Amino acid sequence: AGVNTIFAPLVAKTVNGGANWVYSTFYLNNNEGTLRDLYFFDSENGIVVSNLWNGPGAVSKTTNGGTNWSTQIYSSALYGVDFPVPTTGYAVGFNGYILKSTDSGNNWSQQTSGTAAFLKSVDFIDSINGYAVGNGGTILKTTNGGLTSAPNNLNELPLKFKLFQNYPNPFNPKSKIQFQIAKLSDVKLVVYDVLGRE
Repeated sequence: AGVNTIFAPLVAKTVNGGANWVYSTFYLNNNEGTLRDLYFFDSENGIVVSNLWNGPGAVSKTTNGGTNWSTQIYSSALYGVDFPVPTTGYAVGFNGYILKSTDSGNNWSQQTSGTAAFLKSVDFIDSINGYAVGNGGTILKTTNGGLTSAPNNLNELPLKFKLFQNYPNPFNPKSKIQFQIAKLSDVKLVVYDVLGRE
């Protein structure tokens, strides 16, 4: 899976153990983009995740060996996908984005990752035990299928945090500010003007 020279999503398929490959392209609901990872259940049924040229992500599904693809668009780019069992799958991507499907990739719901790291790969041992990895040495582990709960002590401060450069800078009237914390906790982000006013 990848992209061709005119930014069309590209899939290569072999039916003889890799001796020969057939290439085909398809658009992500009329959008250009790059296919990042794929997972096939069998020779006919598969899922591919991608990022669109303008930032969002997509999950595309085939039921006829890649001849046709149906695509759903999501708010963040997706880079990794895994299905530990045929019904349950996970997709990960930009800004700690995690999606989960419990119906073989027909529908996806967003999960809370607790990180803003760029997640690039996901691997599950079974339907609830798995890992997601990404930039900056990020390794996420779940033992409950990604379910989250409120931390026991909300007054505890994280030991480590990271604040990234806002974009655009300078800004008027809005800007995006990305941050990263070591564990799930309450966050208050305050912006001051040049005169020190909140």
